Amino acid sequence: TPLTLILNPVKNLLYTIPYNGEHKKQLEYIHSNALKLQDLTNQIMDLQKLDAGKLQLNIENTDIIEYCIGLISSFESLCETKNATILIESNFSQVIAGFDKDKIGKILTNLLSNAIKFCFTNSAIHATITVTNNRFYLKIDDKGSGIPESEVRDVFRRYKQASNNRNTGGTGLGLAYVHELVSFMHGLVTLESEENIGTTVSVEIPIDILEIKDNTQLNIEIGN
Repeated sequence: TPLTLILNPVKNLLYTIPYNGEHKKQLEYIHSNALKLQDLTNQIMDLQKLDAGKLQLNIENTDIIEYCIGLISSFESLCETKNATILIESNFSQVIAGFDKDKIGKILTNLLSNAIKFCFTNSAIHATITVTNNRFYLKIDDKGSGIPESEVRDVFRRYKQASNNRNTGGTGLGLAYVHELVSFMHGLVTLESEENIGTTVSVEIPIDILEIKDNTQLNIEIGN
């Protein structure tokens, strides 16, 4: 409720200020960071629901490829901060499937946010989507700071941050949140990383494939 009472008035003010002056920039900064805080709060609440056994699946039948492409495309402005690109590859262009949009979205958003945060400037992030045999596979690969070998085994622990990334302003919740959401959906998540080389996170989640509408391969570049 307190966050809503911050977000709504700020959003209204952004729509009513008719020029792009300093006041509007400050309001945009407030709105952006309040959204980040709201997202973090939601993650903590979801983890509490998981601990209490009260988190539930909400399955919807829709195009899983279109949904993922839309989410990835929303990161275009964030890519500009690193002059980075996201290269998307999918084995199909349109697949109607039954899946939990909210949870798949949170997994994808967390992994992409990490990839952009820790990738090298002027580098490319690869997002690979594969749907087959009633399984959804997602792989996010970046070239960046990576994680020290001795710390890779702890990356899915809550509030655990890599020693070489502690000055980035993170909370150490993102990968733990991804791991617990994937596990809740009876899936599997793995991570491979090499310091100063990059990180690859692979996710596998069971879904109900209802219909493959377009079986042509999809390749899209976001940013730059």
